[in-house]
Amino acid sequence: MRYLILLFISPFLANGQSLTNLSFEQTQDIDYFRSIKNRTNYLSYTTSKGFDIGLGDTLIVAKPSTRSLQGNGLGTSGLARFDSKEQLRFEFVQYGKRLILRNNQFFSNQDPDAYPSNRLSNERVIVKEIVAIHKGSRKKPLAVYLVLGELNDRAFGIYKHLTVADVENALAYGEIKLQNAPLSRKEAIAKLKEAKELMDLEVITAQEYLEIKTKMSPLIKQ
Repeated sequence: MRYLILLFISPFLANGQSLTNLSFEQTQDIDYFRSIKNRTNYLSYTTSKGFDIGLGDTLIVAKPSTRSLQGNGLGTSGLARFDSKEQLRFEFVQYGKRLILRNNQFFSNQDPDAYPSNRLSNERVIVKEIVAIHKGSRKKPLAVYLVLGELNDRAFGIYKHLTVADVENALAYGEIKLQNAPLSRKEAIAKLKEAKELMDLEVITAQEYLEIKTKMSPLIKQ
């Protein structure tokens, strides 16, 4: 019986603690993060902008932020990769559970095929795991990564999951978005410009334009 109990609890011991909520402020607070084990799971995370992300929430894989030159060709030792075609790819979103730890630190998967291209843009996904890990030793701040799944519980091609290797950077670079998050300043300006053009083309009325301007102005002035 004792062995059966150990087999049952060992996965939980391996994954560290499981806690309720984590905030960005806590990830930077040494009095908090030095007591947290690597790979601690949380039910929710509050970002630096004050947005809440919880298990089961829907996110949008928005757009890639990195330009990549990739190609295949014959080299002196056979098939080799060389720069040939420019494409956009994600920097903080990876196929599969690809976050790898080495000496308690993040390091990126170097295979370009591990990073989705713009074909994944605007994909809606569900949050399966919220995990914190130290950026080095336990005296270092925490980074938060997410494991994402498809809404219909199927796979992204041959991969069952996506990994967001750093939530704060993925949000800052626009690679992921919360489904109901307010527009950014850049998005609000674009929407207002579009409304002005539509008014000039007499597609919408001046009153409709003023209503949009009233909503967008606080976001633009922030």
